[in-house]
Amino acid sequence: MAPRRSHTKSRKGCEDCKRRKVKLTRHASPKCDEKHPTCFNCARHGIPCAYAATKQDTRVAPPAPSRRSRRERRPSTSEAQQHGSGDPGDPGRTEQPATTPASIASSGSSGDVHLALGGGTDFLQLDFRQRGGIVPPLNDMNLGGRELELMHHYSVNTANTLAIRDDVRHIWRHVIPEEGYRHPFIMDGMLAISALHKSLLVPSMRQDYLTLAAHYQSSGLKGYTLQLPNVTIKNWIPVFCFAGLTVIYVSLLPVRCENHVLPEPLLSMLELFAVTRGMQSFLEPYLDNLVTTRSYTALDQACIPGDTFAALSRLRAVLAEHVPADAREDYLEAVAALERTAGLIADAGMDVDPGMVFIWAYEVSGRVLADVRGRAPAALLLLAHYCVFLRILESRIWYFRGWAKPVLQSIDGLVAGEPDFEALMEWPRGQILGSSEF
Repeated sequence: MAPRRSHTKSRKGCEDCKRRKVKLTRHASPKCDEKHPTCFNCARHGIPCAYAATKQDTRVAPPAPSRRSRRERRPSTSEAQQHGSGDPGDPGRTEQPATTPASIASSGSSGDVHLALGGGTDFLQLDFRQRGGIVPPLNDMNLGGRELELMHHYSVNTANTLAIRDDVRHIWRHVIPEEGYRHPFIMDGMLAISALHKSLLVPSMRQDYLTLAAHYQSSGLKGYTLQLPNVTIKNWIPVFCFAGLTVIYVSLLPVRCENHVLPEPLLSMLELFAVTRGMQSFLEPYLDNLVTTRSYTALDQACIPGDTFAALSRLRAVLAEHVPADAREDYLEAVAALERTAGLIADAGMDVDPGMVFIWAYEVSGRVLADVRGRAPAALLLLAHYCVFLRILESRIWYFRGWAKPVLQSIDGLVAGEPDFEALMEWPRGQILGSSEF
């Protein structure tokens, strides 16, 4: 009898591969090959590998400043400008972007996204990291000086570009910084957004600012994660603040991608939805404190197309006829949610808030999102109509730019040849591909 072969499976693997539990499936990367200085999986996802960290401290973040030291850096908000712009390069204009924070971009596999769309804490399994390359080490950076720079930029410039309405702009300029002085993880989130903003304004230092953004978002996420199991009426506000900052960070994925181009538009959109749904699932009991109602504005004074409700009515009729009975209710409810979103946007006039658009990602059923992931034509048709509302945000808010067009183009290619659905693509195609660039 031949001698028994020894067990060859690695019980080690790099830190990221063990954390992500990668295994050989069609939705995930192969097992860790333990190749030095960077294993296959880490190289594929463009993230720093623990093996490389053994030679250079790329994964060890510098010690975080103490709570006291961060308070001592508190900038004066009284000198901040009173008006801002949706353009990252023009903080002084009066016309501005809308509200509700945005988030983190992931490198997770489609299997990770399938898990995360279910809600709960599964969305935290996504890799909230920089895309487009290995994150360089922070060893040579004077973090104390850079934090002062980024906080000053946030107060004077970035905060003014995060909202259109004055009351919401006040939250970004005053309320969230004050929470940041008490909760370091919120301060980290602010610094991450400020760094991403500067990466657009100073292209020659883009990589430095992307590195800083990834560092502070990762640091903030650790503190935020510790808060999630114990959210109460007493501490929900700081959790809400960081959730908003995180949604902005995720929405800025195109900024972090090479040439500002999404490599996988549909998967990236599902990741953004997963983060939005995950964040909101924790905060839902407290959102009534934020709700206000107003009467609807006439459509000719709103920024949605005048034929929006007619287009959604046509969509409803086609889905009611062609979607199987066991899924029809979910699809028709998704159309109803699109109609509610359209009503919120119409009500807002020119002051569109991101929350008005992203509420759809939370209301739509997991069944429909799973069908989007499976490239089902009916689900893709719903997402194409949703992209029209996303395009409205892009025209007003710099940190949402770069999503609607690539997602719509991906859908267009997948729905082509489906006679029952192709005709309905004309409306979103005309609204998105036929509109001018910003």
